[in-house]
Amino acid sequence: MDGDRRRELAAVTGPARAQDSPARRLIAWLQFLFKAFVQRHSWLARWQVAGRPALLLLLAFLVQKNLRRSYLSWHKSRLQRRAAAAVTVQAAFRAMAARRDLLLRRRTRAAVYIQAQWRARRALWSYLAMKRASVICQCAWRQSIARRQLGKLRLANVERERLDEICRLHEMVDVLQQAVEDAEVRVIAEREAAVKAIAEAPPVIKETVVWVEDADKVNSWNAEVDRLKGLLGAEMQATIDAKKALAKAELRNEKLARLLGVQEIKNKTLQDSVKRDGGESFRPRSGKQNA
Repeated sequence: MDGDRRRELAAVTGPARAQDSPARRLIAWLQFLFKAFVQRHSWLARWQVAGRPALLLLLAFLVQKNLRRSYLSWHKSRLQRRAAAAVTVQAAFRAMAARRDLLLRRRTRAAVYIQAQWRARRALWSYLAMKRASVICQCAWRQSIARRQLGKLRLANVERERLDEICRLHEMVDVLQQAVEDAEVRVIAEREAAVKAIAEAPPVIKETVVWVEDADKVNSWNAEVDRLKGLLGAEMQATIDAKKALAKAELRNEKLARLLGVQEIKNKTLQDSVKRDGGESFRPRSGKQNA
């Protein structure tokens, strides 16, 4: 019978214990006890006959037992609430730490990606700048080579033209010298013929006429000789001037050749310095990228 009553008490007080505080549960339990005792008056009457102290002891034992149980359950639920709160706080803190770690990883990944993109873009810019500089240097070098070759061709053409002019002048001088020699020979022959004709002519009138004609011929031949000598002098002067111009051109060619040699040395030095600077500028950047 005690076991049945305990089960009934547990069935009635169980939901109340889960919903209300320990004081309310105690009040509900006392009310239930009172109702049970009222319903079982006959049973209490029999117990009163047997002895009231035993009933009081039983009631005190039941009250203490239920109070102890309710206190233990309340303390346990309090500990459970505290443990649940601690677990909740720990879970929230760990979630916050995990979110912070995840955000840090994302930021680190984004920073690494941005740095990689920036280094790649900077390397591309440096490569394009070096490529443009190398193309400019190559164009300047090829331009200097082409200009030098063009200057050489022009100098060769000028020298060829001057040599042709000198050859032509030499030929003209030879022709004029031959013409002067022929004119002198003809003048001498004419003089000899005139003297012979004068010696052989009998009358004085004829001698005078022949002499006058011979004098006119001699004068004409002398004028022709003087003209040829003037032409020869002019051609010789032109030859001398051409030789002087050729000497000046050769001197100017030598100066240009020296200037071209100095310019070649400067271009080569500039190209070497550009290559050296390009290599030095690429090395630290590659090192930074590897780092």
